[in-house]
Formats: sequence, structure tokens, C-alpha cells
Amino acid sequence: MKAVRYFDIEWDTDGDDEASDLPNDMVMLMDEDRDPVEEGAIILPNECGHRVKGSSYKVLDDPHLSDSGYELSDGGVIAYPDCGTSRRRDAQANTQEIRDPEDPHYQEWKRLFE
Repeated sequence: MKAVRYFDIEWDTDGDDEASDLPNDMVMLMDEDRDPVEEGAIILPNECGHRVKGSSYKVLDDPHLSDSGYELSDGGVIAYPDCGTSRRRDAQANTQEIRDPEDPHYQEWKRLFE
């Protein structure tokens, strides 16, 4: 599996005011042999319910990244953002903290996936 960060996402919202909360940055997991451009065109709309006009992407290759997210030294993980929201889970997979883009400390976790 590989992690791919999609950023500068331009959503096709057809004037839907509620769509203003859509993330402009997401991390997705996909099989190594998958094309990030093709997969992004499928995965992003499925995750957030709107078509994508365009985006940029980067394949992440940090040794701390796993299928679950960013692995922490205590056995916990900061999970890949799901429509903008990140969760820190302990070694037993219990959610310890949730951060969304409005959280003042959100950028600290977002930088892990850049």
C-alpha cells in the first residue's frame, strides 16, 4: 500500500453552499500498482460526495507512515485525515483525540502527511 496526498483540491459543487466545508487536502491509501490520477478521480468523489475539477498529488514515502496512518513511538497512530478530520488512537485503537480543520492544533497533524 502507498499513501497519496491530494492537495489544492478544486471541488465541483454546482453552487452547493454546504460544500464550502469540503477539504482541500486529503490523504488516501491505495495499492502500489494503482495510478494516483485515476484513483483520485474515483476515491475523492466517493469520500466526500462531490466531483473534483482538479487537484495536485504527492506520493508519501515517510518511514513512519503505514496502512493506518502516522505511527507513533508509543504504539499509537495518527490516522489519515478522513474528509479533513484526523484522529489519534492509542496502541489499543482507542480514540484519544480528534482534530478537524477548525482546531487550532490541526496543522501540527496535517504536516505529518505533507
